[in-house]
Amino acid sequence: DLFSSPAIKAHDFPDNGKPTAGFYGSLSEWFDVDLMVHVASALPEWNFVFIGKKEVDLSRLESLENTYFLGQRQHTDLPSYIRHLQVSLLPFKNNGQIRSCNPLKLMEYLAVGKPIASTNFPAIAPYRSMLHTAETADAFIEAIELSRYSYTIPFYPLALKERVKKETWEEKAAIVSERLKHI
Repeated sequence: DLFSSPAIKAHDFPDNGKPTAGFYGSLSEWFDVDLMVHVASALPEWNFVFIGKKEVDLSRLESLENTYFLGQRQHTDLPSYIRHLQVSLLPFKNNGQIRSCNPLKLMEYLAVGKPIASTNFPAIAPYRSMLHTAETADAFIEAIELSRYSYTIPFYPLALKERVKKETWEEKAAIVSERLKHI
C-alpha cells in the first residue's frame, strides 16, 4: 500500500526538466558502479538519483553532473522519490549474493507501476516480461530508453501493480501459518 499510493515529490528530488532514473538501497559491493558510470556518462540528458548508504567508492559516479546522491532515507519516505522517477533501476553485479537474493525493492518498484531497467538475476524470472533487462552496459542504456516510454502504454502501470497486489506481508504470513498447521 505504501508504494501504490500517491506521494508528494520530495523537496530534494531533482527538478530540472530532465527524465530521472533512480535506485534506492545499499550502495554496496553488489551495486554495479562501473555499469552506472557508463550509463550515466552515455545519457547526460537524464538525471540519476541514488538513495542509500554508501559502502563502496562511488567517486567516479559522483563526479558526473547528472548524478544525485541523496543519502539514506526512511523507508516510509521512499515513495516521495520512487513515484516520481521515469525509470527505477536494479543495477546489480552478477555475483553469488545477487544470484541468491530476492530484493524487496523489486516488489516495491512494481507496486509503483513505473518501468524498471534491470540487470539479469534469478529473482526477476517471474517478472521478466514486465521489466527491461540487460546483460551489457549498452543494453542497459537501451533498457532505460525503452522503459521511459513503457508507462505511456495505458495498461502498463496497472499491470505492474496488479502483478504484485497480493505480494503483501499479510499474504506471506497467511501462507506460512497455513503451512505450519501441517507440520
